[in-house]
Amino acid sequence: MHCYGKAILYIYPVLEEVASQIDELVLQKAMASFSDTSSCQAQAERIIDLIYQKDLLLALKVCADEVLSQFGEEDRKCFEYKYFKRKPKSYFEGFDATDRKYFRRQVRVLDEFCLKLEKRGITREKFEKDYLQMEFIRDLVRRVEKSEKRATLFAMQRKKPQNAKKRSAAESAHA
Repeated sequence: MHCYGKAILYIYPVLEEVASQIDELVLQKAMASFSDTSSCQAQAERIIDLIYQKDLLLALKVCADEVLSQFGEEDRKCFEYKYFKRKPKSYFEGFDATDRKYFRRQVRVLDEFCLKLEKRGITREKFEKDYLQMEFIRDLVRRVEKSEKRATLFAMQRKKPQNAKKRSAAESAHA
């Protein structure tokens, strides 16, 4: 399971926007520090933590940019269609997202994306350590995991009737 890779792909289109929102939040915290009753050290630590989160997000953006640039046009269309949803429908003319080939490609490009991230130092463990401290990413990962569990359950339910049909056909042949 590549929940962290999927989470990175889902958040990728808005990483710069989130980083700029953190800038605004830092400014607001600094301006409101005079009315904050906590210690100056605690206030500074919160601001430093926000700046650190921003730096992590921008580093993730740069890394994802580098990794995504290594994919061909059809693979990038697959990412765009599944995760980014930024392009108009005309961009996807001639792109068939309903056949089995598309779903196989989707799995392959996600595996390749995660492998290339790992080569750049963004492993699942590093992602969990650095990025899961951010609540919005934690929530996104939970949603991705929940979606994967539903998809796995659905796939298992689809296989059961087919296996039952095969068993009954085999039993009928032996009878």
